[in-house]
Amino acid sequence: GVAKAFEAADAQVFAVGRIVSGHTLKHITAALATYLILRMLRKRRPLPSKALSTARSSNGLVRP
Repeated sequence: GVAKAFEAADAQVFAVGRIVSGHTLKHITAALATYLILRMLRKRRPLPSKALSTARSSNGLVRP
């Protein structure tokens, strides 16, 4: 969403400091978002089976 906002405000962003445009910030923001998603996926770990059973019970899900 932030990347799209930078793209929509391309000229206004460039007019503020005349250093970078909204288009440039769009690419930087999209790359950062992609990095954060990939980082989150790499850091994920499976729940231990006991914790998984407890989570299912507390959420009202039926165990198989």
